[in-house]
Amino acid sequence: MKLFVKIFLFLPLLIMLIAVNYFVDPADLFHYRQNEETIARFLTIGKPVVMDLNKFNVRWIKKHYLEKDLVRKNIILGSSRSLEISSNLFHLDSFFNDSVPIATLEDYLAFYWLQEKNNGLPEKVFIELTPWLLFPNNKLSDNDKLITEYREMLAHLGIDELSGNGELLKKLKSEYSQLFSLAYFQNSIFKYKGYRSGVEDNEEEETVMWPDGSVIYGKSFFGQTDTIRAKAVRGIDNSLNLISSQGPELFRQDILEKFLEHIRQDGVSVVGFLLPYHPLTYNGLKNTNSNWNIDIAENYFRDLADQKKILLIGSYNPDKCRCVEEDFYDGIHTKISGLKKVFSI
Repeated sequence: MKLFVKIFLFLPLLIMLIAVNYFVDPADLFHYRQNEETIARFLTIGKPVVMDLNKFNVRWIKKHYLEKDLVRKNIILGSSRSLEISSNLFHLDSFFNDSVPIATLEDYLAFYWLQEKNNGLPEKVFIELTPWLLFPNNKLSDNDKLITEYREMLAHLGIDELSGNGELLKKLKSEYSQLFSLAYFQNSIFKYKGYRSGVEDNEEEETVMWPDGSVIYGKSFFGQTDTIRAKAVRGIDNSLNLISSQGPELFRQDILEKFLEHIRQDGVSVVGFLLPYHPLTYNGLKNTNSNWNIDIAENYFRDLADQKKILLIGSYNPDKCRCVEEDFYDGIHTKISGLKKVFSI
C-alpha cells in the first residue's frame, strides 16, 4: 500500500517532467522549429541577430545558412573559442565562420561537405585544432541533425563509418530517453524565443551573431580579474572532461589526416590554428598526468601540419602568443585582443 502511495505521489512529477521535455524540447529532438532557420535567413540578408547562444541549436543555424546558394571563398571550422573571428579581423569580404560550441571532428566534416556540395569549393579553410578533437566522447549521435552530411563526407573520403571496432558512430542514447532526463528538463525550463534581428547602438549587454557567422560575446562573458581567474580554474576540469587519459582514438586521427589531405587535393589552401588558454588553465592542463596533455596535443598537431605541409598558426601556450590574463573572457575563450595577437594582426 505504501509503495502504491509513493508511486501515486511521484507519478504527477514524472508526467510533468516528460511533458516539459517533450513540448519545450530545447535540442529540437521531437519537433522541427523555425527559430534557427529564421535566424539563418536574417544572416543571409545581411542582418545581425542578438541572441543567447545557449538557447539555440547553433549547428542548425549554420546548416540552414550553408544550404543557401551563397559564395564563400574563406571559411572557418572551429569551436566557440574561434566564434569571434570575423571578416573584419582578417579583412576578407567573402568569408563565413562555421564555428559551433564544443565543435567535433564530425562537425568539421559535415560543414565542409555542405559547403562543397551546395556552394562549391572555398579558396581557403582555417581549421581550429582543439585538444579534444580526436576523442570519441565528442562524437555526434545518430540524433544530431548533421549526421547525414557527416556520413556523406566519410563515404566521400572512402572511410567505413563502422571501422575502428564500430565505436565511432555507436548510438549514444535513444532520443526518447531524454524525456526522462533531469538535465534535459533543466535546459527546457530555460528555453525560450530569445532573439531579435538588428543591433542597437553600443550593443554590449547581449551576444550578437553577425552575417559572416561570427559572434561578439556580450557582457555576460566579461568580469573582473578575480572572476575570470575563478573561471580559469574551473576551465581545467571542464577541459579535462573532454579528453581521455588513454589518449586519442587512432581511427579519428586517420579521419582527420584523410580529411586534411582531401581538402588539399581539392586545391583549397589550409591554415590550421591553435588558440591559447588562460595562463592558469594552461598550467593546470600542462601538468596533468595524462597520455594526452595540452603540450602533447600541440606537438601532435605541429607534426601533422609539417607532414601535410600545412601552415599552423598560434599555440595553446599563452606566452608564445604574447597573451596575458586580460586577453581572456574565462579559461578557454580568447578576447579579440588575444585573437589579434595570435594572428599577428
